This record gives sequence, structure tokens and C-alpha cells, in this order.
Amino acid sequence: MQMKTTIRSFGSIADITGSSFTLEDVNNIETLKVKLLDAYPALAEKIFMISIDKKIATNETILPNSTVALLPPFSGG
Repeated sequence: MQMKTTIRSFGSIADITGSSFTLEDVNNIETLKVKLLDAYPALAEKIFMISIDKKIATNETILPNSTVALLPPFSGG
């Protein structure tokens, strides 16, 4: 059974990917990055962070029903 992961994008990243999309068989951050660049080559020129369940991700496993977000750089104020 294929796992579909819904990914939300924000800011300049959403300009490339749209605000929400799904990818199949994404179970870790490395796989997510590869599939993102395959689907959206323009992301290679962007700096962004990946969040899983509202926490910045490094190499975590992506579990079913996780909330995954692509976040552009942001600054405080």
C-alpha cells in the first residue's frame, strides 16, 4: 500500500509548488528532498526548511498522517 503525504508550502516556495500537494512513498526527509527536486526542479535554487508536525525537521522519519510543510526563510521582528 502506497503512503501519500500531503505537503503544504508557503511564500516563495508555494509560488513554485502550489500551496498544497501530495507525494507518494515519502517516508523520510532524504526521500522527500529527492522527490521534491524531481517534481519541482526550480526548488534547487531556493532555500527552505522542512517542518514535520510543526517542528523543523533534520532527518526524521515521516509517519503517516504527519503534517509536512515547506517554509521559506523568515526573519523575526
